[in-house]
Amino acid sequence: MTARPAPTHSLESRVAALEASNRRLRGALGVAALVAIGPLLLAQVQPPPQTLEARRIRVVDASGNAVLDLAADDKGRASLRVREPNGQARAVLDGEGITLYSANGVVTASLRADNGLLLAPGGVRRVHLGNDSLVLGDADGAARVALEIDRGLLVADAKGVARVAAPAGSKADARGRRSYARSVNDADQRAETPIPDDEDLGETWFQVDEARQSADSPAWGPLSARISRALNRFRFERMPPGHGFDDFVSEVFV
Repeated sequence: MTARPAPTHSLESRVAALEASNRRLRGALGVAALVAIGPLLLAQVQPPPQTLEARRIRVVDASGNAVLDLAADDKGRASLRVREPNGQARAVLDGEGITLYSANGVVTASLRADNGLLLAPGGVRRVHLGNDSLVLGDADGAARVALEIDRGLLVADAKGVARVAAPAGSKADARGRRSYARSVNDADQRAETPIPDDEDLGETWFQVDEARQSADSPAWGPLSARISRALNRFRFERMPPGHGFDDFVSEVFV
């Protein structure tokens, strides 16, 4: 009896099924690869963004503490804040100006559109330059020298007593030259050495009590000593025409 060959259709069908499965697997891998690298390819094709839009940008340190904030409030006002890791603001920049703070939150300097320039090291006001005034303070923050458009020049001692006053009001002589009312006061704010105004500035006399000219006098600081020296220079001297209080001020403050 002759043996019959085994049918081959079963083996062929299995090979065909395996090839079909392999093709499907390759297709799936191709799609997965496109999904994975597609954003990278698009990023290389598209130009980088020119604008970054956000309501708030915060920079933190290694511990996660905010050290810089750039934000806009509900009214659209933007501000930049530099902070200590404990949250204390050290510098604030907004639409009105810039303010600097000490480690304990005290204003040490500011430049504001509505208040001018302020220098206050350690929280003590030493210089304030406003829109129409200049005020200098001592180590305790007390105003010692003030120059205002409406009030003129005022120099005070440590007790706040006006020692030198030059009001802003002035008068002009026939040749258009101006003279100013001014006085040097004692500790009780009495005008002990008034400096007169004359119609002719060429007749202006500068006089001062010599007892008050000592630079060692405790009631007179360095600025007052310069005032004394300036007064002494013009003492009993007849000023030439065209000279007057402006020359005296230049002698003191230049």
